[in-house]
Amino acid sequence: MFDLNEGEVLAKIQQYQLIRRKQKRRFHIDVFHVIGGEHTARFIAAPKTSQGYSVEEYWGRGDTELDALQDCLSLIKYVSVDEIAPLPTTKKHATTAMISRKLNR
Repeated sequence: MFDLNEGEVLAKIQQYQLIRRKQKRRFHIDVFHVIGGEHTARFIAAPKTSQGYSVEEYWGRGDTELDALQDCLSLIKYVSVDEIAPLPTTKKHATTAMISRKLNR
C-alpha cells in the first residue's frame, strides 16, 4: 500500500490522556496503529510522561486500537505514575529511536 523501504514501519498515532486524581498526576498514552510495513502487533499503546515513554513492560498490544489501549490500562492499573518510569535517555531523541526500533520488530 505504501512505498516503504525494507524494514520501515509507518504508524499513525492516537493520543489519550489518563488523569489520576488521587495522585494529582496525568500522563498520555500513545496508541500506534501500524499502517505500513511489517510488525508483530497491529496496535501498540505506550504510556508517555513528560520525560518520555515508559518501559516496555507497560505497553499494551492488540488487534484494534481499543484492545491495545485496554491492555495497556490493565498493565498500569495499580502502578503509580512514578513507577511508570521512562527509560533513561542520554540523547534528545533516544526515546523516539527506541520506539522506532520496537516497531521494527
